[in-house]
Amino acid sequence: MTMTMKRTILPICMALLLCVSCLLPHAALAASAPSFSLAVSGGTPKTANEFQVTLTGSDLTDLFANEVRLTYDSAKLEFKSAIAAGKGYDIEPIVQDNTITLAHTMVGAIPGVSGTATLYTLTFKALAAGNTTIVFQHVKTVNSKLESAVIDVNANLFVNISTGGNGDGNGNGNGNGNGNSNGNGNGNGNGNGDGNGNGNGNSNGNGNSNGNGNSNGNDNGNGNGDGNGNGNGNSGGSGVKLQPDPGSGGNNSSHTAMFSLSSDKYASELQNAQADSNGNRTIKADLAEVPGAQTYALKLPSAFFADGTGKVRIQITTPVGTITLRSDMFPAGSLPQGEITISIGKADASKLNLTDAANQIIAGHPVVELQLLADGKPVAWSNLHAPVAVSVPYSPTAAERGDPEHLTVRYVDGSGNAVPVYDGRYNGEQGSMTFTTTHFSTYAVAFVKKSFNDLGKAEWARKPIEILASKGIVNGISDQQFAPSRQVTRAEFITMLMKTLGLNAKADKNFTDAVPGSFYADALSAAKELGIAKGDDGARFNPAQPITRQDMMVMTARALQAAGKLSASDRQVDLNGFSDRGSIARYATDDIATLVGEGLVSGSGGMLHPLANTTRAETAALMYRIYSLS
Repeated sequence: MTMTMKRTILPICMALLLCVSCLLPHAALAASAPSFSLAVSGGTPKTANEFQVTLTGSDLTDLFANEVRLTYDSAKLEFKSAIAAGKGYDIEPIVQDNTITLAHTMVGAIPGVSGTATLYTLTFKALAAGNTTIVFQHVKTVNSKLESAVIDVNANLFVNISTGGNGDGNGNGNGNGNGNSNGNGNGNGNGNGDGNGNGNGNSNGNGNSNGNGNSNGNDNGNGNGDGNGNGNGNSGGSGVKLQPDPGSGGNNSSHTAMFSLSSDKYASELQNAQADSNGNRTIKADLAEVPGAQTYALKLPSAFFADGTGKVRIQITTPVGTITLRSDMFPAGSLPQGEITISIGKADASKLNLTDAANQIIAGHPVVELQLLADGKPVAWSNLHAPVAVSVPYSPTAAERGDPEHLTVRYVDGSGNAVPVYDGRYNGEQGSMTFTTTHFSTYAVAFVKKSFNDLGKAEWARKPIEILASKGIVNGISDQQFAPSRQVTRAEFITMLMKTLGLNAKADKNFTDAVPGSFYADALSAAKELGIAKGDDGARFNPAQPITRQDMMVMTARALQAAGKLSASDRQVDLNGFSDRGSIARYATDDIATLVGEGLVSGSGGMLHPLANTTRAETAALMYRIYSLS
């Protein structure tokens, strides 16, 4: 298309949009009018960081052109840009005071968009912490026949902006502090101390983890790279560099390098370790690289396991990978007799008797074996309540770099099957694959591209569906069909939710109407044990019934609280701004207010629709948003 044609078409289409309010009164809305909503992409926005807001339309019919108007609080947010989805042309965003006007039109003799689609992706910069609201006021629509309408949307998106850098500092670059430099400093990144060993802990700065800054501990740490954690920054941590035991090299028959953490050294490091905001103290043991070693093993003192609180952690860093253990990994009375050793080693995939399906996604990727030994003999370990965090260095291939979210982790079972590890993901900043496990076994990096042939009418949800399917969090109704528009059942929802958050629990009882051995039985019993699912009378769950949005929000809030990602009293907002506030059950009010305050749930047309049902596509989109919080 020539520039002359473009200049001719655009003024006509945009003028039509801007004059719609004169052509058609607001009362022209039909009962079948489309609905529109706003949602924050990713996790909770942080001060000084940019974040995205998606504007989505549902039940669209031949939408050829549109103009939307939004308002925002310029004291809390700075509008940066807006990108219209789909082909065509759009005007530069018009920003006047706190109002944004966007317009987009398709071009040519083609039908408009129907069904559900993302219309715009807006980028804002968070300026100040606290709650704020973005209001989608109205939209003017034009179809391919140039018939137009005006729709009052009045959808409120409640956005909670947190201060950046709380907890573990996420600045890029390494802050090199000396020893245990626990000063009031700005260091984000890994503080590598030269004093009492290597303090490889994450610097905990309360503030914005953006910009160039210094890791200013009391022991003169220099922060190299990006990362300002303003506040009380612990740029060190308790850390020790360990050398292999005498006579233990990597060239022995097992290619295993043995290391020991003595009781005295453990006690000294524990005393120096600083507690984080949750009261956890972490000892960091860095095992020196040993030529020829394929496996690294560390003997641990019994004093570590004697602490049953789980508040003490040991982070073991090796060239093969890093594992972080909890002191409550053995319930009372279950600690094996003898000296306890933990090992992580490279496994030979060719000796695992992988199935063809497993080999297809694992071939060419790292495989590691985690093992626990008592007096040198392997001991089976499993504890649902003490997950072990694992990180394995990995450099994606060129193809994988284009779709890094499809990198995942698989547990290789005794039959050679590749079983999904739901929280396995690639961390680009660390250059590693990370996951948690509650049992020691063999684990492999995998690249999985899973799709379904019925997502054409749910393009807006294709990405979350395909990514979560690759991780085993969501499943189709068959290998080729996902049924995105079908209502999600209570059983399907609780299963997706528990997988997304990696929640599990040992439970002896389930609801009376749960079918033993069903796809949802284990997830539902764990949800009951954790207080996430309570049923209609404490005995029945009604797993086959479609879930209401109200119960969906309640169970989501409870699950986030169980996972430690949400406080029951944090970031609640007043729901009186929604016209259907009176339809919300009393038991659901606080949980819904919390989710709205977190930006995980937003209304449509000024309503929350608590008694409406939701689709499998909508549920997958919510699960992806929750997954991205981790």
